[in-house]
Amino acid sequence: MENRINSINDVLKAYEDLLLGYTDNYKEYIYKDAVFIQMLKGHLCTEPLRAYISQMQETDIHDFSTTSVNAETETMAYALVSYERDKRFVTNVLGLVKDQERWMIVLSMVSESEDPLNNWFSSIEEQTKELSNIIKAIDTYIEGIYTLDSSLALSVFEEHARMLSTDKDGNLADFPCTVFGERWKGLCPASESGISKYGNVENIRMLSNNLAVVQVMDAKRWDFFHDYLSFAKINEKWMVIHKITRMPTSKR
Repeated sequence: MENRINSINDVLKAYEDLLLGYTDNYKEYIYKDAVFIQMLKGHLCTEPLRAYISQMQETDIHDFSTTSVNAETETMAYALVSYERDKRFVTNVLGLVKDQERWMIVLSMVSESEDPLNNWFSSIEEQTKELSNIIKAIDTYIEGIYTLDSSLALSVFEEHARMLSTDKDGNLADFPCTVFGERWKGLCPASESGISKYGNVENIRMLSNNLAVVQVMDAKRWDFFHDYLSFAKINEKWMVIHKITRMPTSKR
């Protein structure tokens, strides 16, 4: 675990150097199709992460710090970093995947605020309501996995959402989440096999009142999966906009 955290911290330092314009070594640390995500005036905005970093090099960025690193699995992690940019306070979640022997950033999701405490909610009740709605979306997703109902599972996914994982050889694979429909065809669902439904929300981090990242452990039949689900509140509904998953390595 210590070596894993150290390797990820090296990538985070490189990310800081890229933002500050100290290096242009994108290939080493940023996945070629890495995506940047932000909500602007209630609208989901995405662009290639490498292009976003190039734009940020023209701005005044300082006080970069790492708040936390979640790296409980061998092949995927997320980190929370923060910095100040042009007198605004930025909270930045980074999704990382281990491609072969190298950790790379595959996702950057950002919220900005004039409040240094990044307080997006007027009350605990308001925040609790949003958390409850995220949990409901996760319940729908897990029920879809349990019944192998791809339409149900995808009902909480934004139509262009993508899924990243590493295959058995350690190579990074990138798919549209609609692949569920193809992969589940012809399989007998756990709900018809006497297998109990399993889903566990291990961590929720809200970046703002319309962005969040959730760590979930779920099971399809006998296999456990670890997911990092990035959520955005689109048209008053919490939707998965990006998924990083670890293929099963253990059985029930």
